[in-house]
Amino acid sequence: GAGRQTKDDAIDLLAGICMHKKVGMSVKRGDVLATMQTSDPTRFAAAEVYYRQALTVGEAAPTSCSHIFDIIT
Repeated sequence: GAGRQTKDDAIDLLAGICMHKKVGMSVKRGDVLATMQTSDPTRFAAAEVYYRQALTVGEAAPTSCSHIFDIIT
């Protein structure tokens, strides 16, 4: 969904995010955590806000959790 606002929009194949750090990795001030790309630079400000709101940085590593919550058959 990174390349469009709604499912009916044309996909921007240049849009995306490259994660340089994974959950639980040690980080220090100045580390690059991710690189965002888009063909529409006016969208960077909103994307940065969403990304920063999703981050939690703390002293201790997070507890492990499963990425699969349920299997639907």
